[in-house]
Amino acid sequence: MVSNLLANTQTINLDKTLIFGNPLARTNYTVRAKNMNTPRDRLIDALATCMNAGPAREDAIEQAESQLQLFFPPTYRMFLALFGASMGNGFEIHGLCPVPEDEDSTPLWSDVVSSTLALRPDCLPENSIEISHDGCEIGYFLECSTTDREFEGRIIEWGSPHDGAFPTGMTFIEFVESQTEDP
Repeated sequence: MVSNLLANTQTINLDKTLIFGNPLARTNYTVRAKNMNTPRDRLIDALATCMNAGPAREDAIEQAESQLQLFFPPTYRMFLALFGASMGNGFEIHGLCPVPEDEDSTPLWSDVVSSTLALRPDCLPENSIEISHDGCEIGYFLECSTTDREFEGRIIEWGSPHDGAFPTGMTFIEFVESQTEDP
């Protein structure tokens, strides 16, 4: 019975989208294969069309963690090492950016260290960093750890509509993908 069912099901791999269908039922289902990609692949896929600052050096990432007295989640460290910071259609992800050559020019990217320190100690969820803002009332923060380098923190929405913090449950990669997906 199972082999008959599988024989009647077609699977086509089309640019990381899997299409499953039974030719007899004339029904196709499309499933995004996000969980089949590595975290690195998912970040690259999500941010490929964005403006990116350029990779941050490992020593700059370590210095930022030291200044903030916490460890970034591994996926955020990976983002920094690959992209530095990113800007897409209607969103920005704060990071570590190259210093502008002209001292008088305004930086194009938001620096995670300075934006986080500007909000401490009163306007920030504990042990978190500011990674984005909606431009109005909501800031997006990523939970970090002070002891565990492997801790994958979740995204917290912070602002007056929530009267403080609202844990979204999203990981950093899920947040990035949510910002870059077509509506």
